[in-house]
Amino acid sequence: MMFVLRLIVGFCICTAVTCVMTGGIEQGFYLLLISIVCTAGVGLGVWIPMWWVSGWLTLLCVGLLFGERRRFLKSFGEKAVAAMPGAGDAPTFEQRQQALQRYFRQAR
Repeated sequence: MMFVLRLIVGFCICTAVTCVMTGGIEQGFYLLLISIVCTAGVGLGVWIPMWWVSGWLTLLCVGLLFGERRRFLKSFGEKAVAAMPGAGDAPTFEQRQQALQRYFRQAR
C-alpha cells in the first residue's frame, strides 16, 4: 500500500515539476507521454523509480514535519538504523524505560 501511495505522491510532484520546467501543463504531459511512448515503455524505467523516490522523500518530510516519525522511520528498518554510525552508543527504548522505572521507584 505504501508503495502505491509513494508512486502516486511522486507522480504528482514530478508532474508538477515537469510542468513548471516545460512552461505549462500541456507541455509537461506531452513530455511525459513522449518519453514513455517513443521509447516503447523504457521511459517508465526512469519515471517509476523517480516517482517512488520523490514520493518517499515527500512523505518522509511530511511525516517528520507533523511528528509521525515512528511510522515513517519504520520504513528504514531496524537493521539500517543499527548500521548507522553511533547507533550502538545510544540507549535503547527498553534501557530508557528501565531507567525511568528505577527513577520512579527511588523517588517514592
